[in-house]
Amino acid sequence: MLRPFQLRKQAVKPFVCWQCLSRLHQQSSYNGRVGSSSNAEKYNSRHLRRLSGAEHARSATSFASANASGAADSFPFPTLPIDTDIRRQLRQWEKENAGSFVPVQMPSENLDRMGGIVNNGQHQDQFVDIDSDPSRDDGDYMPLFERDELVDVGAKRTFLLPGDLVELSFLGGQGQELAIFIRELESQGQYYTMSGRWANRLMSEPKFFVPGFVQPHELEDILPYLPGNDVPKSMQDKLQQFAQSLPRNVGRTVVNKMTKFWDQVDITYLAAASRLEKAHELVATKKNPTYLTLEEIADIVLDPVIKKQSDGTYSKPALYAVHRAILSTPIGFQAQPKGTLRSGGRYEVRSLSEARNVAWAVDCVRAYTEKITIGGKPHRSWEYLHVFIQKCKRLIDKSREDREFTPYGTLGPSSRKPDPDNHWRKGSPGEPFTDTDEILLRFIESWACLSSFNRGSGLNAIASAILRAVGRYDDVQLTQKTGYTFLQEIGAIPPWESLSSFALRLPFTGRRLRSRDPVDLKGFTKDKLADIRKDWGELPVYCIDDASALEIDDGISIEATETPDEYWAHIHVADPSSHLDPNDTYSKNFERIVSNVYHPDRVFFMIDPHFVNAELSLARARPCLTFSARMNLSGELLEHKVSAGIIRNVTYTSPSVFEAVASESPRIVENADEVVHVVGSGTTSGPTPAREMTTIDQLSNEQRSQLKLLHQIGAAHAKKLRSRGGIMQGPSSFNISAGFDGAEWERLYGNNSMRYDGDPTIKLSIPEAKTRSTGGLTYLMLLANEVGARWCSDRGIPVPYRVTPLNPAKEDPAEYYANVLVPSRNEEGVAPMEIARHYFDLVGPAQLSLTPGPHMTVGAEMITKCTSPLRRFPDFLVHAQIGATLLEEARLGKSLVGNTSEAFLPYSADRISVLLPRIDTRERMIKKADVDARRIWLSRFVLRAWRFKEAEIPSALTFVVRTIDPYKKIMMGTLEEFLAPAQCTIPDWMDPDTLQPNDKLDTEITDVDTYLGRIEVSPIAPDEAEQSED
Repeated sequence: MLRPFQLRKQAVKPFVCWQCLSRLHQQSSYNGRVGSSSNAEKYNSRHLRRLSGAEHARSATSFASANASGAADSFPFPTLPIDTDIRRQLRQWEKENAGSFVPVQMPSENLDRMGGIVNNGQHQDQFVDIDSDPSRDDGDYMPLFERDELVDVGAKRTFLLPGDLVELSFLGGQGQELAIFIRELESQGQYYTMSGRWANRLMSEPKFFVPGFVQPHELEDILPYLPGNDVPKSMQDKLQQFAQSLPRNVGRTVVNKMTKFWDQVDITYLAAASRLEKAHELVATKKNPTYLTLEEIADIVLDPVIKKQSDGTYSKPALYAVHRAILSTPIGFQAQPKGTLRSGGRYEVRSLSEARNVAWAVDCVRAYTEKITIGGKPHRSWEYLHVFIQKCKRLIDKSREDREFTPYGTLGPSSRKPDPDNHWRKGSPGEPFTDTDEILLRFIESWACLSSFNRGSGLNAIASAILRAVGRYDDVQLTQKTGYTFLQEIGAIPPWESLSSFALRLPFTGRRLRSRDPVDLKGFTKDKLADIRKDWGELPVYCIDDASALEIDDGISIEATETPDEYWAHIHVADPSSHLDPNDTYSKNFERIVSNVYHPDRVFFMIDPHFVNAELSLARARPCLTFSARMNLSGELLEHKVSAGIIRNVTYTSPSVFEAVASESPRIVENADEVVHVVGSGTTSGPTPAREMTTIDQLSNEQRSQLKLLHQIGAAHAKKLRSRGGIMQGPSSFNISAGFDGAEWERLYGNNSMRYDGDPTIKLSIPEAKTRSTGGLTYLMLLANEVGARWCSDRGIPVPYRVTPLNPAKEDPAEYYANVLVPSRNEEGVAPMEIARHYFDLVGPAQLSLTPGPHMTVGAEMITKCTSPLRRFPDFLVHAQIGATLLEEARLGKSLVGNTSEAFLPYSADRISVLLPRIDTRERMIKKADVDARRIWLSRFVLRAWRFKEAEIPSALTFVVRTIDPYKKIMMGTLEEFLAPAQCTIPDWMDPDTLQPNDKLDTEITDVDTYLGRIEVSPIAPDEAEQSED
């Protein structure tokens, strides 16, 4: 029986905040060297620009404080004792000075820490001032969520706490060592290792962990001997000796516990060695990669050699033995890059065919090498590689007649005129590849595209040896980037293929991923909720989205109540689950896909787009689920309900029109505040969906009034969310799109080399505003998410809630919000980005949970995603659960509030519990791939504008410093002209000690990496700057 979900809470006393202390230690550690050249002084006095006088004052204050309080403790000396009062002083200083803080401007990708709860489509959100009272009383903004209201997720947490046992990898993954997590610093975690040394690593790096391995108090005697700040990146992959010798008794107990754990692991490993060594053969499938948890792999590999514990699970040493064994193989298993193995995440298991292809390719390279170097009669396989190499030489030479080779990870634009009878995006077939050629191509693809090999694996050298034998890359390093360019030159992949598509294993990307069979739509059913649907009749429903939106998930409407200034705000959402069987193969495939993927050049759909447009996307006489909230104009949620319905009166309009109506603007000019750059002569717009968009001039007075009321309710609700800790803002970012002259993406068939005689048009749009806040429409979507969560929670219906997990090791985020963030906001209600970032860091990423609870950065008591079921599997799951519950309530003739049964539900709590880590991992990977794809396409735009002069961009670009590494002599920051991240080298004539975050430098482009999407710049030398000024 399923009990009604109640918040399982745990009161925790406030913990000391180490974040502020470590930040000042870090700053002081970078200011200990003296001396600068005359060139540096000349440059800094004339060409290095500060953001404002306030920044000077702030920097002077913070650096003086750092030097005064932490000079004796700067890295690498021990930190202050843990019972010092400095943390209270730092918090007090931050409270008093927050209002004058000047932020570091950073790309929005680094600040999107809210768990993706907003209803983002392909378009950029529209932003308005959601706080109409600039003279607000900050006393109204007191967070309602106390620390003991947050959800204690227990061992399912994705973050580390002091005392957790983790595995750290060194030497490119070739060496592992157990360690205890000590504490989180500014951006790194600090660890005490089994060998009695310490290391700082990024918090996301440890994959395996044992929660609560030792108690936090057992680490107290180690703390005074550890540095209290981040270390340079160059030191992160190294174990560090203590600056002072540790007394013999310090850390002994902790090391002994780790050693005992390691011994238990060895016992398991020896007992199951024969099965662990062939784990890949036991687990992998023949053709496609699969994804399994560590427990699932252990069930296959350890059974029946190792016995389970009394609770039916394997011990932590047994699981670690499996983890260590499978990741030590050269190819076979991989921890997913953005996965969270700590809470049940999955490992990618390479297919048997890939492993066998790799082994065959290795034999070919060895035989070829022996034949070239020793001679004699080698194995026949050398000839396969010899024939392949000769073919590649011909193809590369042919390619370079039309496309210039570049060291930037892509080819130059085509000089050949496209064939009018065959669209250049489809390509023209050339020389065929044989079956043995395909195996070698797939080996290169495993190396350069799929990252199947560990950094320290000898397979990387085998792949480089093939490129060396081709003899066309003598002037560049034979890296994965060169391998990726090689595949373009021989026509194995298009010149515009992005690494992010391979990272997500999107079907029909490259050669190896062609083998995944498509899943046909067979589970379509008649409307299961037809008999209980409410007909909304002529109630106007407004579907607000860009004209280019490929599917319409949601619409909004409003109805007056009998009480003045109280309204029913309805969010009508498409209802695909009523037409699909959740247990059908097609719907089960959603569990693997999880979400639509929107890249600048390609959209990958979860549900067939033709089926969506024909049956599901919101339109006249289409079914929907309606999330209704009774609201007053103060933004209070007075009552809520969910119903199945059908809409009749639909109006399509754009977000810009919605905002213009709210602001009573007489006219709207789309994207008027953007700076647009284009390379290429074609168009970037795809096929426009066949729906009529209503302009602002076509709206009636009644429609304007309804839209304005809806916006007002959304804005009022936004204010309520913000009063409880909600903060939805970030720096603006670039928007990039790619066009192929109207040609859509198609699957690549055949085994021929392909030639592409055209290049995509790339459009880069830069908003004028450097900071953004979220518009009223988004808050109405959040209202639907909150209504859906409350409705399911009331009835004990298991769904994926998005919660803020309790992290007792961090400063109370509610206290920081009230005392620091709120006073720092400007008249528009926007906080400085650095303060907002720190708030997000304190709160941490939202976590999926079956237990409802607060989502602090949204400001909601509970939330579940339910507004995009056409695009996201979690939303589809929620709709399936709600639809089944509505049917059960109709059958019983009563409400199921207080329900304790799940027999009528398509998804049980146990099934969802298994799905949550999979959803979490995939969502993280999709988000990262989205960021990477945008950066890759930006780098392609920059390359074509900078290197091939296809567009004018400023010769001097403004670089805003974010972080400084004086040891490696590099800075990370943002290019103002593109609102995009970049890396800047620190030249010899510039003194790193004179640089500070927020400094602005005149720079020029020195390198572009389209393989990883990186831009590198260098400061313009003083003499060059003076000449340009003259």
